[in-house]
Amino acid sequence: MNIIDNVRRAFRSKYSFDVQSTWLQPCLAWLRDQFQLTELTNNYALEKIYNQWLHTDITLIADAYSLPNDFDINAKKVQLSGKYALQINSILCISEPYYTQVLNIHGDQNGNERIDTDTTETQQWKPPPTKRVLYLELTDGKTILRGLEYETISGLDRDTTLPGAKILVSGPVMFRRGMLLLTPKNTQLLGGYVDSLLDKSISLETTLTSLSKTASKLDESRVRFNRLNIKVHPPMTNDNLINRG
Repeated sequence: MNIIDNVRRAFRSKYSFDVQSTWLQPCLAWLRDQFQLTELTNNYALEKIYNQWLHTDITLIADAYSLPNDFDINAKKVQLSGKYALQINSILCISEPYYTQVLNIHGDQNGNERIDTDTTETQQWKPPPTKRVLYLELTDGKTILRGLEYETISGLDRDTTLPGAKILVSGPVMFRRGMLLLTPKNTQLLGGYVDSLLDKSISLETTLTSLSKTASKLDESRVRFNRLNIKVHPPMTNDNLINRG
């Protein structure tokens, strides 16, 4: 058994999932060069390998996949067993209105207050609390699928879990109509991020910023209009003329 196989076996024993040889070989070469490592199966070396993997875009690994070869993305209902290391490409909170998410992304806690401001008093409206539900785009490097936070998962968060973060999904886990049903029992957040996916996320937030600024201008125009205290009359019609007569 060669060094690559030995490291893969040690890594799998420590972290409960496997890494591909095509990725591991250049990773080990880099570790030898950067840290002058000679022993590659001890905890120190394995932690270095693990950290590199957390920050790798696994879609760029030629033979990267962890889902079963016969996995049907269109299956109506399948129970998966085993362990699957997946990458989070994006997260959306589908339990919150879109506008609220735009405000939260940019730290605008007074958006609802600004919308409801009138000439006499400031009223801050807050939506009733709802159960958080996260919608995730996931990949094993080969297949793109969706994940639904069926129960709240500790550590997983739309604002702090960065694009490219990794999760470990352990069966049994239900896959229904294109969606993995994720719970604290079957999902563990491993962490990490991918720089290139962060750049894409920044581009998305730039778009959201533009939308947020447009919404702010509309809000300000509404406030200025209210302060004018202009009474809006209905349009003149024949019925109005008859009533006036």
